[in-house]
Amino acid sequence: MRSIQLLASDPNISQQTLILASLLASLFVFVRAIRAFLFQRRSVVDKHGNRIPPGPIGLPILGSFPFLTHFPELTLDYWAKRFGPIYSLWLGNQLFVIVSDPQIVKDLMVTNGSVFSSRKEMFLKSQIIFAGRGITATPYNDRWKKHRRLATGSLNTRAVDGYTHVLDYEATVLIKDLLQHGKNGTMAVNPQPHAGRCSLNNMLTVVFGTRTDSIDHPLVSKALGLSREFMNCTGPVSNMTDFVTVLRYLPMANYMINRGKKLHQGLVETYGGMIDQIRDRMKSGEHVPDCLVKNLIYCENKRLR
Repeated sequence: MRSIQLLASDPNISQQTLILASLLASLFVFVRAIRAFLFQRRSVVDKHGNRIPPGPIGLPILGSFPFLTHFPELTLDYWAKRFGPIYSLWLGNQLFVIVSDPQIVKDLMVTNGSVFSSRKEMFLKSQIIFAGRGITATPYNDRWKKHRRLATGSLNTRAVDGYTHVLDYEATVLIKDLLQHGKNGTMAVNPQPHAGRCSLNNMLTVVFGTRTDSIDHPLVSKALGLSREFMNCTGPVSNMTDFVTVLRYLPMANYMINRGKKLHQGLVETYGGMIDQIRDRMKSGEHVPDCLVKNLIYCENKRLR
């Protein structure tokens, strides 16, 4: 500021130059203040007095959310280089610890898996889309243990080994379809619907005991559309309603909540309808291939007896 005062005393300096110099000086101070605010290290402790790893402070109310909406992996990588392999950040009013070292991840999730097995219950994914019943969105509790126990019969190592021929067959069909639609490599082909159908058929075989016969099957476009919408709604930083609680009660947040409700309805109509079809086939005595849904219906009927 002293340099600006000296400039002001010089008659050869124009008024525009003084204004520009003042703006540049103010901008420099502002940028330094913002940088210190966003990236200063801080000392936070939990309720037991344990120190939380330092990290970026973020903005008031929003935390670091605005910096993770576009290519978040680049920002997370930058912060890992700045703060180390373990750091913390705020998303809204919620504190997250980021781990970017594979060995540390193994130590936490494998060696000490029983301690760190739970997961945060995201509002949109858990309460709206899955209505509190999704095994991948449920905290480690009695409901999660029950769902896992039911799924283990069809998804344990021995059961998965029995699906190996299905995986091989669908992979072979995928390659053949790409060759056919690409005229043996002479034409460009979009692999997305073919790869999507391959993954879908693997899931349909394990869960429902059925499959689609081509990418033109109506279930393929329906399922891939639901999958894309699910990823868009439930990505790590897809919507602020998961992190800023007050937004759930404001009209501006209804857009994402309504999208979640619509997605929930689509999942129920599509896959819930398939479950009802299998239940009706079993009641009528029709043969149903062994699958996860068949096993769940057996367990349900056994419990009701």
